[in-house]
Amino acid sequence: MKKSIVRRAPADEVVLGLGKVLGQSVAFGIVAGPCSAAQAAAIRQARNEKIHASVGLTWKEFCPRHLKMGRTQADVFISLLEEFGPDYFERTQ
Repeated sequence: MKKSIVRRAPADEVVLGLGKVLGQSVAFGIVAGPCSAAQAAAIRQARNEKIHASVGLTWKEFCPRHLKMGRTQADVFISLLEEFGPDYFERTQ
């Protein structure tokens, strides 16, 4: 039986990735408003890549601390993006 090896990114790459996603989310929120498609995509990327786990937080803890919104609100943004696409956010701004 082969033992599988899980490779992890070096800590500096994880922190850089976290900074990138958080920076994008904040920038998109400032420029395009709190419900922009770009912000929803950045939040989705953070959740899908489990950025929260890399800093020792659950998704529920990560959202208010780093995204400045509750987990439910973040999940709603992602759901709207996945169901209606980016046009939804542009039309509702």
